[in-house]
Amino acid sequence: MAKQARAVATRQRVLEGAAEVFEEYGYAATTMAQILERCGVTKGALYFHFGSKEKLARAILDADEKLLATLVSGDRSPLQVVIDASHGFARELQTNVIARASVRLAIEHGTFSRVEFTTHVMWQEGTRELLARARRQGDLLPDIDIDAVAETVVAAFTGAQIVSQAVSGRRDLRQRLTNFWKLVLPGIVPGDQIRRFDPAGG
Repeated sequence: MAKQARAVATRQRVLEGAAEVFEEYGYAATTMAQILERCGVTKGALYFHFGSKEKLARAILDADEKLLATLVSGDRSPLQVVIDASHGFARELQTNVIARASVRLAIEHGTFSRVEFTTHVMWQEGTRELLARARRQGDLLPDIDIDAVAETVVAAFTGAQIVSQAVSGRRDLRQRLTNFWKLVLPGIVPGDQIRRFDPAGG
């Protein structure tokens, strides 16, 4: 058990070190030598857990997928889940280097993978599914194009976090998201339902 725990801790240290380097330099400019230096583990330990730079990148994106699953769990209203998840991911970007690296890797996905499916598609599909449930429950206007809303939410979040990073190191990201939801909710939610939703995240 102790050996297994050490292996788990080493793997996490490698992931966090790789995430720091990916966030700082981007996928293309990052080398395994830089990751090895940042992690502070042996070369054997690094390659035991991750045989290549691409496998490390994919592991970070997988961690992002697991985080998304956690953020959208629970029995809240589906639309509030979408709002809360955007704020939850914003908090992760402020505190979690793996989340920050996943965003940069998602933007640079085409530089290391020929797979058409990207993290942004995953976010859009998850958002669309929640919005479809919200519409069935009467929380959205019946003629709303949920595909367009899902695409807009993901695009707006992506743009907001990039601008927030440039302006304030993402310190104002949650306020930017709150402003976004305050503007969007009146256009997609029946007027008598708007007060049920908290644009600042539950």
